[in-house]
Amino acid sequence: MKPADWFAFVLLSALWGASFLFIRVAAPAFGPAFLMDVRVWLAGLSMLLFTTLTGKRISFRGRVKSLLLLGALNAGVPFTLIAAAELEIPASLTAMIIGTTPMLTAVAASLLGEEEMTFRKTVALLAGLAGVGVLVGWTPIPLTFDSLLAAGVAFLAACCYALGGIYVSRKFQGVPALTMAIGQQLGAGVILLPLALSRLPRAAPPAEAVWALLALTFFSTVLAYLCYFRLIRNAGPTTTLSVNFLIPVFSLVGGVLWLGETVGWGTWVGLALVSLSLMFVTKSGDGGRRKSGTEKRALLR
Repeated sequence: MKPADWFAFVLLSALWGASFLFIRVAAPAFGPAFLMDVRVWLAGLSMLLFTTLTGKRISFRGRVKSLLLLGALNAGVPFTLIAAAELEIPASLTAMIIGTTPMLTAVAASLLGEEEMTFRKTVALLAGLAGVGVLVGWTPIPLTFDSLLAAGVAFLAACCYALGGIYVSRKFQGVPALTMAIGQQLGAGVILLPLALSRLPRAAPPAEAVWALLALTFFSTVLAYLCYFRLIRNAGPTTTLSVNFLIPVFSLVGGVLWLGETVGWGTWVGLALVSLSLMFVTKSGDGGRRKSGTEKRALLR
């Protein structure tokens, strides 16, 4: 990659890693559903304005229903689940659980008959599940029913991302990434709107929560997607997918430095196992001559 592409790669990892920190700050004040509905509406409309100002063309014709479902699977539901989980568990732990998404995508593809369940994917599954077990079982936070439930909710969000990836593969072949990204955000906004209106904040959110929401929207969503599109175009999906190695690291470091979260030896062991799972999923089995279906599906978040 060129230096500018390396910068975009690191920046994308940092922006998506920081999103967990912003959610941790904003979710208690806004509530998970309202926070995420505002996020996706602002992000979707901002990206739509960007395409208009730059002369790019997108079309949702004939894809409204599929974009609504994509918005639910790949944004609205997992975003809200992540925010709900972070009401109870640290941002860094949530990010590492979400890091199992590529592994879950590979498993889902195998169960649905789209790809063979190879030895490499089996190792990825075992390593990923072991990583989640170590992360949750040896976390420095007290193991209560609420914290275990929150970890399960975060894992369910990763499952939604995996199913969303499969849906992209089946329904959006040849559709530009920008069209999917904007349609996904706006579709999620529509899906979340009834729940968000029924869960309005009970009091005016503090300034730090408002700033966290704005940062989540314009940095971790809009700017992140601009970096994402550049990397897809210049470096390809395999390289772009490898940002998943760095996202939990940025979230972990940020959680410790800015949110005062604590980590123990189990955090590092769990992170290593989740990273091993990701490595086995993303490693090309054919010498790099073609991109695997898992790599293609696990990108659009």
